[in-house]
Amino acid sequence: MMRTTITYTNTGAGNYLQAVRINKRTREFLEYSHEEFCNHQFENYEAFVSQDFQQYPGLIKKVKYSSMFRKFWNAEWLYRNKTEFLPFAETCSLSVKDLRGEYLFMHSTERLLNQPGFISRYEDLLKDIISGQPTSL
Repeated sequence: MMRTTITYTNTGAGNYLQAVRINKRTREFLEYSHEEFCNHQFENYEAFVSQDFQQYPGLIKKVKYSSMFRKFWNAEWLYRNKTEFLPFAETCSLSVKDLRGEYLFMHSTERLLNQPGFISRYEDLLKDIISGQPTSL
């Protein structure tokens, strides 16, 4: 898995361009380079999988290297940027440092593990990954 590669789901041209615009606007608010943004997302990806499966080390590799999980993770990340971070960033007057703090919280493992909607989608996907069945991503 490359750190500096962002995978976009729903590969229609309009959806891809929208994803690029959302991520570009997010990076502008955070003053992140493309590489910093991708590295941050990838580090959170690895931390999430490692923390959630710390009691099941055999599953870490299966989930971590699953293309289904990577697509899910990127789609969820993009959705949070679009629906939570950008509306917040566009209406507040926080410093870049404070915006980054809010951004880190919005994408934190602790927060995600306490969001029922995310957990429901995540658990459904895990069943597919563990059983080896394809998902609708």
